[in-house]
Amino acid sequence: MRVGLDVANNLNKEFYFIFLDIAPFDKMLKYGDEKSVSARYFLKYRNYSETLTNQLVNVPYGNVEQVSQNMGWLTWASLFKTTLRAVIQK
Repeated sequence: MRVGLDVANNLNKEFYFIFLDIAPFDKMLKYGDEKSVSARYFLKYRNYSETLTNQLVNVPYGNVEQVSQNMGWLTWASLFKTTLRAVIQK
């Protein structure tokens, strides 16, 4: 995220953070503490943008609420389906 925000700032572009995981975050939360760490952090940063402020020290990001709103979660299965549909339609 830090690298992406820095590059987006240098190129005067908007930054989007897409977390790619094996399952939706609501399903990951059911797998216990060790496997749900990424989902818990994602939801924390996505839903409480002020928690990102400490993580983005010395990174130019503009509006922390916008950074938080530009975070998304994608599963490998969704990525595969989207890619397959795009290829089949050609």
